[in-house]
Amino acid sequence: MKRIGTPQRTARHSQLLHAGTRALALCAITSASPWTTAPSAQAGAIQMDRFDANVTQNSYNFGYDVSIDGTTVLAGARGDSLNGTNAGAAYLFDVTTGQQGFVLRPDDGQTGDLFGSSVGIDGGFAVIGANGNDTNGDSAGAAYLFDVTTGQQRFRLAPDVPVAGAQLGEDVDIDGATAIVGARTERIGADFGFNAGAAYLFDVATGAQRHRLVPDDLAGGDQFGESVALDADSATAIVGATRANDAKGAAYLFDLNTGQQLRQLTADDGAASDDFGSSVAIDGSLAVVTATSHGNGGAAYVFDITTGDQVAKFTASDARDGDFLGNSVALSGRIAVVGAH
Repeated sequence: MKRIGTPQRTARHSQLLHAGTRALALCAITSASPWTTAPSAQAGAIQMDRFDANVTQNSYNFGYDVSIDGTTVLAGARGDSLNGTNAGAAYLFDVTTGQQGFVLRPDDGQTGDLFGSSVGIDGGFAVIGANGNDTNGDSAGAAYLFDVTTGQQRFRLAPDVPVAGAQLGEDVDIDGATAIVGARTERIGADFGFNAGAAYLFDVATGAQRHRLVPDDLAGGDQFGESVALDADSATAIVGATRANDAKGAAYLFDLNTGQQLRQLTADDGAASDDFGSSVAIDGSLAVVTATSHGNGGAAYVFDITTGDQVAKFTASDARDGDFLGNSVALSGRIAVVGAH
C-alpha cells in the first residue's frame, strides 16, 4: 500500500533514523495542496529530532526502500552482510518513540540475495523483496512475508513456476490479504524473449500464488514489473512497464480477484525513453504513474482508474536535467509525494 499517511494540519513529532552514514527522516506534513508541487525543502515541513538507531555497522544501503503503516516503519538494507556480502536485511522502527524493533532476515539468507531491495508493510505483515536470490535459479529472486509483531518469517514467496533471471522482488507491495511482487526481467516463452517481465499476486494468509499478471500486449524488453502497487478497497493492482508502448512506457491495471487486465495507462504526451512506469501508486479511484526521464527532469501523471483517463500532470517548478523526478511516489487521497534523486 504505497500511500502517505493522512496529512495533519498541526505539526507532529518527527524523527531521524540513522545507521552509519545512512538516515531515514520521518516528517509530519503540516499543510498540502492537491496537485501542486513544493520543491522547497522547507515548505510544509517541521523541525526534526535526530537520534542513532541500534543497527550494526555492517548494514549497508540502509533505507534503500522504506514503507510505513500506522506507527511502524520498515526500512530495507539490501547490503547487510551478516548472512554474507549483500545478503540483506530489513529493520522495524516505532514512529512514536523512534526505537528500533526487530531486524528481519530470511531463514535461508545468503550472499548476493539483496534482501531489502524492496519493502512493504500493512496490517501487521511485511513483504520484502530479494531479487538476487538464487534458490530457484540464477537471479530468479524471491520475496518473504514476515509477522511484524513477532519478527518471524511466515512464508517465502515464489511463483508456482520459477524462472531463472526473473529478479522476482524488484518491487513489492502489500494491502490487506494480498501481496504483489514484480519480476521485471522474467522471460516469458520463446516468442517474448528476455526482460518481458511479470508480476505475481500472493495470499498473505497462506503464501500461495493467487495470480500471475501479464499484459495483453506483452513483448520482450518491456520490463513489466519494474514497479507495482495495489489497493484492496478498489480491488485493483497497478504494474509499470518502462519499455512498453514502443519504449514510451506504460502502466497496467488488473483486477485483484480475477487477475484480469482492466486497462492500459499511457501519458498523453509520452515520448520514447520517458521511462513512464518508473514508479506507481494507487489509492481509491486514483493512480499516479511517474516518468523519470520525461522532458526536463521527469514528471508524474495522475489517472482516474475507473476510466483510464489522465486527469493531471505535474513537474517540479525548479526542474533540472538529471533530477529523475518520479524515482519514488506515494499517494493518499488527493495528495501525492514524488521523490527526485
